[in-house]
Amino acid sequence: MAKPLGSAYCGGGTTMGIGVRGRIRKWNLALLAPMIAFPASAMAAPGDMAISSFLAKADALQAKGMMGAFSTDLAALRMEVNGAAQAYRVQLRSEVAQGHPSSCPPLRAPFTSNDVLAQMQTYPAAMRSRTTVATAVADLFRKRYPCHANPAPMPSSQ
Repeated sequence: MAKPLGSAYCGGGTTMGIGVRGRIRKWNLALLAPMIAFPASAMAAPGDMAISSFLAKADALQAKGMMGAFSTDLAALRMEVNGAAQAYRVQLRSEVAQGHPSSCPPLRAPFTSNDVLAQMQTYPAAMRSRTTVATAVADLFRKRYPCHANPAPMPSSQ
């Protein structure tokens, strides 16, 4: 049997997702809906957002006042920071295993939203579109929890 042109052929005489007269089956639309609903930028890895975009969204949320607490942008910004922090922790474990950690945070290293925003605002405006949330979070860890050189061993008293 020849493969039908212009369709995804599954074998056995059927085409995947194509019904009679070429109509797309409803279940295929359900599978495609998330891909259509979310742009590719929303599917980027957490922490990849430019801090200029992050700060613009944060300013817009603050302008909304209490209504900003119900915005989906708030959850997206939290996910961005949390994802960046988790990625930094993974990177830090690798650095510790190599013996050269870039920071030495405690197991729980909480940052407030004000801490993160203040860190992002330290970058010059011209750099904010090229600096990611992940970079800002990593820099905040390094700034807040630097690794101090081990003190010189005490001379032994004999």
